Amino acid sequence: MRRSSSLHSAFALLNSVSALDYYGIRLGQLKNSSIGIQGTVYLANATILQIVDFSIDETDDISPRFFFSTDDASNPVSTIYQVFPSPGGDYLRRIPLGSLSSGMEKVRLVVEIPSEVKWQFFGIASQRYWNYFAAIKLNKTAAEPFCCLTNTDSPWRGIAPKHYEAATDPLVVLDHKTVLLPAFNFKGTAPPDGWIYAGKGYQINQHTGKKGLVLGRDRPEKHCALHEDYDGTKDLIVRLADDQTIYDVDYIAVFCYAYSVDFGHVFFKLDPENNPVPAYIPPISETPLKRLPPSPHC
Repeated sequence: MRRSSSLHSAFALLNSVSALDYYGIRLGQLKNSSIGIQGTVYLANATILQIVDFSIDETDDISPRFFFSTDDASNPVSTIYQVFPSPGGDYLRRIPLGSLSSGMEKVRLVVEIPSEVKWQFFGIASQRYWNYFAAIKLNKTAAEPFCCLTNTDSPWRGIAPKHYEAATDPLVVLDHKTVLLPAFNFKGTAPPDGWIYAGKGYQINQHTGKKGLVLGRDRPEKHCALHEDYDGTKDLIVRLADDQTIYDVDYIAVFCYAYSVDFGHVFFKLDPENNPVPAYIPPISETPLKRLPPSPHC
């Protein structure tokens, strides 16, 4: 399969908008009723944990802290991010380490896994008394990008052409909201418009799908049809619409929205149990993300 950009460069573009309820590989539950600890831990990808619906009582006297540990070593978490909603989608904001002492209720937290050691456990311990209140084992492998989404009739392709030479190599799912379209080909200067389009069911039309964002090209406020020619030497990385994940859609197509014409597509069906992928992680921001009106000029 041809690739003009590697998966490593693809990941450099992965940011923005929100996601549905998929958090990665479930590791277990943190629970200690004595201080109200509750939360489910997921391995979002090889370097990130998510703690979902996390709660803890106000506990100023014990200085609780997240820790990674082995039988011989421990490492306190140095940075905690909380996921917040905003008009422009979910975003991560760094919170003070002492926030656990102040109490939390059903929040979603994100922490980075230190890379220097193969850690065995993750949990909450008292920095003052050096004992664990709750912990889970880090005994599962992170999901990898899914390769590949292929066309049933043309298995060497992802999107197979119907009109205007719209075609790709087999598609790679980078995370549950982001897809790599390798070797993208399309005579975009010829039709009225052309969009990367994903949707539900097996009828590709204006009612079943939504337009995806081409990362590095589009922004929510400047989301434009593909009016350029692509000759197969460039890969596209596409972020699904705000309320879509790879588990909610059945097709990805190159689509003329103006006249509801399918230029080429690939059908597929993935589910999180049998086809886990890395979880999309929202972008880091100090302020809520604004939802800007779309520009009329492209």
